[in-house]
Amino acid sequence: MVTLTDGPCKGIFMVRRSPALLRATLKAELDGTGATDVLDQPDDTPAPQEKVYVYQMLGEPTGFMHIHSSVKGASGFFASAEYKYLADVDGEQLRDNAAWRRWCFDNVERLTGHAYCRKCGKQLIPAPARFDGEPAIVGYLPCDHRTS
Repeated sequence: MVTLTDGPCKGIFMVRRSPALLRATLKAELDGTGATDVLDQPDDTPAPQEKVYVYQMLGEPTGFMHIHSSVKGASGFFASAEYKYLADVDGEQLRDNAAWRRWCFDNVERLTGHAYCRKCGKQLIPAPARFDGEPAIVGYLPCDHRTS
């Protein structure tokens, strides 16, 4: 279960993945109530009548849990994490999956803080793996702690 701790889509959701950044949707209804959903799968797309909001994981994922249910399709492993609402991000601009992926790629390091030196704040440089095959990033080069 993932928990959206605040924002328009606040609630608890059963999802299979818990990415660092997540889109959630609120379906506009005539009576003022609306159904919420989490777009956790890579190919999930919002429906035309749904408004899109962006959330960021708080800390690290807490893991997975297995739920056994007699309801068909309701059993399985479900992700567990907490998310906060990113009010300054216009989710409507990220409705399209290609735009969403591009935005995540451009912003995940800045938002999560994993690519910056904890001592001096300098951006770290990705360290490529050394092997014969497809290139991969295995971490970051050590920081020299010089300001530039």
